[in-house]
Amino acid sequence: KDDVESAGNAVNHYNTYKKDYKMAADIGHNALRLSVPWSRIMPDGDTINYNELRHYKKRVKELRSNDIEPVVSLWHFSHPKWFMDKGGWVNGPVRKFDQFVREVVDFLKDDVRIWVTLNEPQGFAAVAYGAGIWPNYASGVVPYLKAEQNMVTAHKRAKEIIDSKCEKPYVGSAITYLNFVSDGSLSGHVGSFIADQIANHRFVESISDDLDFMGINYYFHNEVGMNDIENPKELENQQPHPNKLESVLKKAWRKHRIPMIVTETGTATGGKRGWYVKQSVEAMMRARSDGVPVNGYLLWTLLDCYEWHSGWGLDFGLIKADHNSTNRKV
Repeated sequence: KDDVESAGNAVNHYNTYKKDYKMAADIGHNALRLSVPWSRIMPDGDTINYNELRHYKKRVKELRSNDIEPVVSLWHFSHPKWFMDKGGWVNGPVRKFDQFVREVVDFLKDDVRIWVTLNEPQGFAAVAYGAGIWPNYASGVVPYLKAEQNMVTAHKRAKEIIDSKCEKPYVGSAITYLNFVSDGSLSGHVGSFIADQIANHRFVESISDDLDFMGINYYFHNEVGMNDIENPKELENQQPHPNKLESVLKKAWRKHRIPMIVTETGTATGGKRGWYVKQSVEAMMRARSDGVPVNGYLLWTLLDCYEWHSGWGLDFGLIKADHNSTNRKV
């Protein structure tokens, strides 16, 4: 968005990862998600930057040295510009993503077991290519459907590549899960059912045979009824409902029967961070005690960070991180 400030060097995690991972271990982390940006590894679409691959190999080894399980995401909204210029997920050279995956997996396979192929693919396709809100070069129903289908294909091929190169990998995709509930009216029941199917389940159903686990990214609780969807859709205006994670996990299990990892949840509401973590972990444990196979919980996020289209307006981090600096504070 034009009114969002530049990320700059963000919180400089690229250069301070050793310090940051040590802090993560000190506050009790035993698993951490990190992304390997496609744009760093294939800067022009043909050249492979092996210096960058070595950098990320050092990072997963550093996590291991701190007894932290690395959970590696292969795509988390970061596109190479050359890919965007050629059409992105709508018409771009999607096969280049296969090449990127092969290179990354070859480098990291000895130290990484848990892989996330794509982060929030169905949400990204809808918001970027459907609604045209996030960076894109085409928007509308047709671009949205084409982008989503190409991402389905990209996930399946990435899973095949990982399975062929790794011993007993655990591979999933992180899905945006919006908790739709009815306000009790007939329109609410119908609307929440339709919204739930389109937003939460269509993509998963397309790749269900190619998932070892389903990643759950949960932030929003939405009431659907006579006045359409009542709750605000922007994170900065959204009241946190960590206890609803229990029903999200139970609904996802009933629908898909796929084991899960909570790959993201969190709040940027000042003063409620500790409360949110406690409530959401308790909600997850209630789901587990009722037989839902949830195999991990990852909070968004370790450090305050630059948000995709909100800039520096939201602080999600367990660790306070100053912009464009190496300053940290728990």
